[in-house]
Amino acid sequence: MRGDPTGDVRRYLDRLVDELKDSGRIRTGRIERAFRTVERHRFLPGFSRWDPATSSPVPVEFDPARPSENSLGIIYSDQALGTRFRDGLPSSSSSQPSVMADMLEALALGPGMRVLEIGTGTGYNAALLAEIVGDEGSVVTQDIDRGIAAEATDALRAAGYGSVRVVARDGAEGVSEAAPFDRILVTVGCPDVSPRWQEQLTEDGRIVVPLEHAGLHPLVTLTKHDERLGGRFFAWSAFIPIRGLLHQELPWPAALLREGGTEAATKVPAWVGFGTGTPIPGWGIPRDVMDFFLFLALSDWRAVALPPPPSSIQDRWEVGLIDPSGSALARSGGIRASGSQDLLPDLMRHHESWEAAGCPALEDWHITLTSHDAEPRTPADLAVERANYRQVVTRAT
Repeated sequence: MRGDPTGDVRRYLDRLVDELKDSGRIRTGRIERAFRTVERHRFLPGFSRWDPATSSPVPVEFDPARPSENSLGIIYSDQALGTRFRDGLPSSSSSQPSVMADMLEALALGPGMRVLEIGTGTGYNAALLAEIVGDEGSVVTQDIDRGIAAEATDALRAAGYGSVRVVARDGAEGVSEAAPFDRILVTVGCPDVSPRWQEQLTEDGRIVVPLEHAGLHPLVTLTKHDERLGGRFFAWSAFIPIRGLLHQELPWPAALLREGGTEAATKVPAWVGFGTGTPIPGWGIPRDVMDFFLFLALSDWRAVALPPPPSSIQDRWEVGLIDPSGSALARSGGIRASGSQDLLPDLMRHHESWEAAGCPALEDWHITLTSHDAEPRTPADLAVERANYRQVVTRAT
């Protein structure tokens, strides 16, 4: 049954929620109450934390019936926890609480709403949704993995959220028999939006989705109006990729590439002020670097963002262009290029265009998903041709 957390759990849980409030990730009372009510450890039969120094998972000893101080400290901290792995990489997880809060706030949830979640995972997020929409609302959560769906069903029932419906089905299909939905929350990285989600969404309903751009997943909120989807980017994320029908070839093949070769690099100074912006919480990357990266991803299929290698003394990401012929990568300390002589001038040209546009930030762009044969674009538009939709991006006014 649902209950009020007590003892050590309450202490750790309240500390986490206080941190999320102080950082501005939790901003509304209903979401705060949900986070203070739902106990994350009840949805973790076993888990691993991610070691950034080695880029590998580290199993954590954990007894759900008697959680230790160490395990509670990890569970009720602002980090994603891996729950299933394939070939050493996470295939399912409990998402980072601050990102969950960002997405829940962006959904603009209210009592009585009907919600579909794509990507059940542990069931923790579905329980938060159920708390927010209340008994008068409904939550359906969907996962392609039957084993994950079964475990989440058991965890939700044990925690007092048996009203949440868990469906084992490809997320691209949605759940038409329970539609329409007022809100759809997607918790896996997507190379596109499923047309079924649009069909199953109410007019003026909202989708929040991590929409892939050059290997990363900026969070997008999309509202359905007159059978069209439009909205804004609002935060950065990196999710486990979706499986099934929606798992498609990347629009940016360069995102799969990594630097090769050992030839000497050409080095030039970074642009004045580049990489000196406020770091993005949880990432440590200056905002201006990622703002430029999004512009690159919208403008050039060769766009890439490379994290520092494990155990490297370098602590700065590089963003730029890469293809089989070479690379041109920028960070606050400078720009380096190797291989093809075309990449560096192309990178410089993109940065000049970004500056000419006023250095737009992530939040400055308006995104519309249209059919591929929709109205002609204007010269100011940036477009990404995805499998199901044409993504048209313009400066928000």
